[in-house]
Order: sequence, then structure tokens, then C-alpha cells
Amino acid sequence: MGGLFEALFGALDRRLFSTVLIPLLIFLGALGSVVIAGVGWTECLRWWTAMHAESRVILVLLALVLVLLFAQLLAARLPGLIKRYQGDWRDLPGGERLAGRLTRRHQVFFEWLSENDDRWASYPASKGRLMPTTFGNILRGAADHSADRYLLDSSTAWPRLYPVLPEAFRQAFALATADLELSIMISALGGTFAVLGGLLGVFFLPWYGTLACASGGLLVAWIGYRSAIRAAEPYGQLYRSAFDVHRWLLLDAIGLDRPADFDTELRQWTALDQLWMRGSVSTDRVAHLGYPKGPPPAPHEVVTPAPPPAALRPSPGIEAPPSVATRPIPPARVRRTRTSRMLVVLLTVVFFGCVGFGAAAIRMSPGPGAAVRDLPAYHVISGGDVSGAAGHLLGRYTLRPIASRSPIVAGDLGPRLPDGRLSERSVLALGPPQLTVTPALSRGATVTIRVIPTNRTESSVTVQDAVVLDVPGARGVVLAVGRDRLAELTDALAGGTAHLVIELP
Repeated sequence: MGGLFEALFGALDRRLFSTVLIPLLIFLGALGSVVIAGVGWTECLRWWTAMHAESRVILVLLALVLVLLFAQLLAARLPGLIKRYQGDWRDLPGGERLAGRLTRRHQVFFEWLSENDDRWASYPASKGRLMPTTFGNILRGAADHSADRYLLDSSTAWPRLYPVLPEAFRQAFALATADLELSIMISALGGTFAVLGGLLGVFFLPWYGTLACASGGLLVAWIGYRSAIRAAEPYGQLYRSAFDVHRWLLLDAIGLDRPADFDTELRQWTALDQLWMRGSVSTDRVAHLGYPKGPPPAPHEVVTPAPPPAALRPSPGIEAPPSVATRPIPPARVRRTRTSRMLVVLLTVVFFGCVGFGAAAIRMSPGPGAAVRDLPAYHVISGGDVSGAAGHLLGRYTLRPIASRSPIVAGDLGPRLPDGRLSERSVLALGPPQLTVTPALSRGATVTIRVIPTNRTESSVTVQDAVVLDVPGARGVVLAVGRDRLAELTDALAGGTAHLVIELP
């Protein structure tokens, strides 16, 4: 079994494991917890223990394979998901209109920015290149950086530059990319849990459980998005610095000469960009490609990188102006505006209200499986207690009181018992100090109650065929005992300790 798990997880790289698989497992575990909480932890444990060992192994392996497959699919869709967070909503219903409104808000904000504002360095240089989201503007500003400074399109240059970057830089960039992808995945899964967990909560949980699932998912989605914005800042800075510091490594790898001045460099990158984009270069730009004039170096020779040209170095005694090309990029701290905060709060309140009213309406509707009258706790459900097609509920007993017109969910019921199993019986709750419950107890089990008196001169009392109705906690149990033995049993419990003898099937 260990070799199988090692083979399965060996197919995953560390980045996929940390950015996709772990958040996915937590997401699926949270959804499973909602279902288990509705059905009942004791019922689920009883179902699991009753399953054959071979069936458990097959079920675990099937679940593992499905999770790994789903993780691979999510990883493949991650670039498209990042574009959604950037604001690419053109193919969504009403997405283009919403993107236009949000972009205009960022354009108004952009007009108020100055070079002294640390947020200015993260935004695109052109107002027409702004995106609908803050996250998108940070990535768009990083993507446009090489074109703004060197007339080099990053979409064509980056796949060619990345393989020749120093290993230390690539490791730092991989860590920044992993942080960004992890934040996006957490945000996306949080939003998905708000929807799926809220829907499951409607059927399995009380209204406040449904509200907790929806609000918790939205909170995780918002925290993930804010983390993505913070992770995009070092990612964008590294992306920019790859062109600022290491762009000439691309020329060395191609075998072209380095430019002697900045104007020559711009013409050279323009010609190369045209070559990569179109597959050919205009006649007037061929000379700017930078092919070496002399013979190529021998294979055994070590080519020493040329020092930066004097034209690109500031003259002694002259301080370089704080322009876009020279001043360091400070860490961007993007802050929400007051209107954005009010919009988020308003949307959150509206969503919670809709989920709460929807859950209450569904739970109060007299549809299939709804109680037609107030049902007390530990009441065996009959045909006159429920409305609609609720044959699957007949013969089961309630674990707690159920109000009239409320839906009867699986978590409110105990297991189905044989007909007449609870007739002529009374409910008895036992707990400390008379009884300590063992984990082996489960609903519907048959036990024998033996009360050992503290005074050894008195005889013990034994009551057989008692039914376990509920195990609300590790220190309590609710039993159904015959009415003819109830008085004798309660008298004995006043001066003795109860022991439960479990009758195994």
C-alpha cells in the first residue's frame, strides 16, 4: 500500500502538491464535514465500520484517484482562473459591462496617482491598459514593463528569456509564482464552498449552519484574494527585474552582439520582436538584429560578458533623475477605497440575507418530508406525522423536537428499528457519575444494563434488551428500557453504578 501511495504522489511535483492538492483536500474535507454533520457522525462511523475491509480499500483508492485527477484538471485550468481574477470577463453574461464600470473606477483612481505614490509603480503606465481589478492591474503593469522601457513584448520574449535566467533567480521566481497560485486557489475554492456548502447546508444543516457555511466560504474567498494581491507584488517586481537585469543573457544565448547605446538597444529589440512575432524582419530593420561582425568564437572559448556601455552609465558627479527607468520600484500597497469597502459590505449582506431567507423558506415549507405537527424527541415517525412522499422516514425516531411544518432531515433522526422495538418503553438518560460511556456504543445497539450497588450487601439489578437511542457525547447515553423495570432501575441507580454490556451481532 505504501508503494502505491508513493507511486501516485510521485507523479505530482511539489508545486502542484502545495498549490492545488492540499487546498483541494481541505475543500473536499469541509464539504464532507457538512454532509457528515447532517447525517450524524455516529451514523457515518457505524456505516464505515460495517463495511468490509476490501470495500474500504477500494473506496479509499477510488477517492484518491479521483482527487488526483481533479487536482490535475484544476492545475490545467489555473491560468484561465488567474485571468478571471485579472478581470477577463468578456465571455460571461454581463461581464463586459461590469468590467467596463470597474475599469473606469480604476481610471479615475489612476488620474490621482503621482510618482510619489508607491502604488503608481505597480499600475500600467498607460491609462488605456488598466484592468477591472487591482490584482489584474498589478500583473498588467508587470507584463507591460518590458514594452514600455525596451519596446520588447513580454509575451514573446518571456518564454525565450526564462530558460537562460540564473538558477537562483528562477528559484525565487518559482516561489513567488507558487504563492500567487496558492492564494488564487484558496480564494476560488472558498467562493465555491460558499455556494456548494450553502446548498448542502440547506438540506443537511439548520439555517444558522447554512449561514455559517456561506459566510465562512466568502470570508476565505476574500482573504485569498487579498493574499493574491500581496503575492502579486513581489511576483511583478521579479518579472520586471528579469528584463531589467538579465535581458542581455538572451542576446548572449542567441549569439547576437550586445548594443553599444540605449537607442541601438531599442532598435535591436524592436527587430527581434518583429522576427519572433511575424517570422520575418523588415528590410530596414535587418541591420539592427545585432549579428556579430567577426567570426564566431570557438566552442572551447569562454565568452566574457561585456561591461555595460558608457552611454548607459551616469556620468561622474551627475545624479540620475528619479525617472521610471532608474528609480527603484517600492513594494506596492494597494488599498481599498471607501466606495469599494461599502460595495463589498453591501454585497455580503445581500448574499447572506438571500441565503438565510432561502434556507428558512425551504426548511419551513411543508414539502416532502416535512412534519405536519410538533414531534417530540425520541418519537417513532408514522404516516400521520409527515407530509409528502416520505416513506424513507417511516419507522425512524426523532433525536430532538421538530416543530410543525419544519423539514425532517437525516441528521434529526436515528436509525430505523424493527416494528414494535420501542413499544412499551420509556426514555432513560444516563451519565456521570453513574455511567461512563465507551466509544463502542452506537445508535440502535442493544445493551444490558447492570447496576452495581455501592453497598455490597445489596444485590445488583440487571435490565436486558435496552436500546441505545442516542449518544450525545462521550459522557452520556440515552436508552429505551421497558416501563415495567424503569422504577426498579431508577431506585438502584440512586445508590449504585451502571455498567453497559454490549450485545454484539
